Amino acid sequence: MRAPLQLALAALLLAACEGPAPFCGGFEDPLAYELSLSKLSLNLDEFVPVAGELCVEQPTGCECVSTDEDGLIRVDAPRNTEILGEVHATGYVSTILVHRSDEVDRFTAMRVLDRATLTILGGTIGERIERTRGQLAMRISAAEGADVTGSVVTLRNLDTGEVVPSVYTQGRIPDPDATSSDDSGVVLGVNLVEGRYEAESAALGTCGVIDAGWPRYDASGRLRALEFVVRADRVTLIDALRCFGPGA
Repeated sequence: MRAPLQLALAALLLAACEGPAPFCGGFEDPLAYELSLSKLSLNLDEFVPVAGELCVEQPTGCECVSTDEDGLIRVDAPRNTEILGEVHATGYVSTILVHRSDEVDRFTAMRVLDRATLTILGGTIGERIERTRGQLAMRISAAEGADVTGSVVTLRNLDTGEVVPSVYTQGRIPDPDATSSDDSGVVLGVNLVEGRYEAESAALGTCGVIDAGWPRYDASGRLRALEFVVRADRVTLIDALRCFGPGA
């Protein structure tokens, strides 16, 4: 059972990076933004396009845009803007997209998660996944030759100030007793109350790319946290890439 769960968790966190036809239009000098939807599979070599839609709430006034036959969505996006949306696909758990655009076109390959796989992942830490709560999957991904083992992440509900439990992996399997990350840099938040949250970690200041999450900086300009949104019966994906870890 360990190998399939490892693959499922790794695939869940493949919300990658960057590069495309207006969803709102009206943006001056917009970025090209392309999203590819495919099914989460225990066989990572398998690619099954998924029909779905991207509904952007922020910026406002945007229409929902559906995939083409290859599971692709091509839109225009404004530069240097916090973007919030949801990805919906029949038969899959909806995914919250939280991203800050910059000056570079973007392509994101997203694996959408069915409820059975989410239930299995919850079962590895003895939790029943509740539809009235939201779920978080975060990754602090190591740069080449670096090690993010030992990264500690504090999850804080910004609406209440409450610090909620962070679940790490050991041997790349969720472990409720772990107190910091293994070399995968994976952090989970399970059955979170709806609201706005921050994931704060000293390791984030070592990361070169923030692929998902709204960056928040300290007074010196160092990245200290990523802000995100949690909603009932949704999965929020947060991804920091090219990180050097807590020892940097």
